[in-house]
Amino acid sequence: MDRNPGHKLVRRLKDNLFNEEELDLYNLSVLAGSNDFQLAVTSGLEGKLLLLEDHVFPESNNGTQDFRALRHLFDSHPLLQAGFWKTISIGFKNQKYTQIPGNLFEEASAFDTLNLNAVLEIGDKILWNESGFSGIKTIFAIPDSVYSWLGSYYPNREIHFTHQSAALIAGVESVHNGEETIYAFIDRFRLHLVAMTGKSLKFYNQFQIKTFSDYTRYLMMVINQMGFSQEHCKVLLHGFVGKDSPHFQELRKYIRTLATGRRPETQISGAVLSEVQEHQFFDIFALPLTR
Repeated sequence: MDRNPGHKLVRRLKDNLFNEEELDLYNLSVLAGSNDFQLAVTSGLEGKLLLLEDHVFPESNNGTQDFRALRHLFDSHPLLQAGFWKTISIGFKNQKYTQIPGNLFEEASAFDTLNLNAVLEIGDKILWNESGFSGIKTIFAIPDSVYSWLGSYYPNREIHFTHQSAALIAGVESVHNGEETIYAFIDRFRLHLVAMTGKSLKFYNQFQIKTFSDYTRYLMMVINQMGFSQEHCKVLLHGFVGKDSPHFQELRKYIRTLATGRRPETQISGAVLSEVQEHQFFDIFALPLTR
C-alpha cells in the first residue's frame, strides 16, 4: 500500500511586503530531500527575504514514493504552481554526488566520474555545478523523470539545478576567514562536515546518523583525519540545533571550541531574516552562490 504522499509545514515566516502579484520580480529557491523541503522567496532587486517555509515528508525509503511526495507538494502549493518567477533555483539532497577539482572536469566523462562514487540507475540525469572561489565541481544525479517534470512545470524559465553539498561548500567559502575550521551541519538524520584551512577545502562528506553518539564519532574522526588540533581547531555548528540543544551540549563535552556559525555571505536581508537564527537554513541561503 502506498503511503500518504503528503507533507507537513513545520515553519513559515512571511514578510508583510510579500505581494503575490509581483512574483515576476521575485527569486524562488527550493531545496528538496527525501525527508524535507525548504522554500525561500527573495525580492529580485534588494535581495530581501520575503518568505521562508520548512516542510517535512513522511518517512520513506522508496525513491518513487519520495517523488510522489515532492510532486504532491508542488501540485498543492499555490506559489510553486506559479511559473513566472524572475529566477528559479532548485537544490537536491541525495547521495548521488561527487566532487572533483574544476580543472579535472570533463563534461563527456561526467557520468563515468560519478559512477565511480555512486550507484546510478537507468534514467538518471547527470548534472553539475561549481562552488565559490575554489572552482570545485559537484557532479550529481537526479531521476530524469523529476528533471523533465520540473522542466515542464516551469517551461518559460531556465531552472538552476544544484546540489546541497555544492551550496554548503560555496557558503563555507563565503564566510571562511582562513583559520583551521570544521563546519558541521546537522540536517535531519544526516551530518555534513566541511574542513577548511587557509583558502583550501580539505574535506567534505555527509554521514547518516543512526544513534546520538554518531555526531561525536564522525566529528572526532574528521578532526583526527585532517590532523587538526582538538584543542585549537574551531568547530562551527549549523542547522536545526541550538546552544541549549542536546546535540550542542554533548559535542561541547569533547570540543571546547564549539560555537554556532553564521549565515553565508549573500545579499539576503530583511525583517524575516531577523527571525531566523544565524546558523539556521545555511544551505538554502547559499544556493545562489553556486553556478
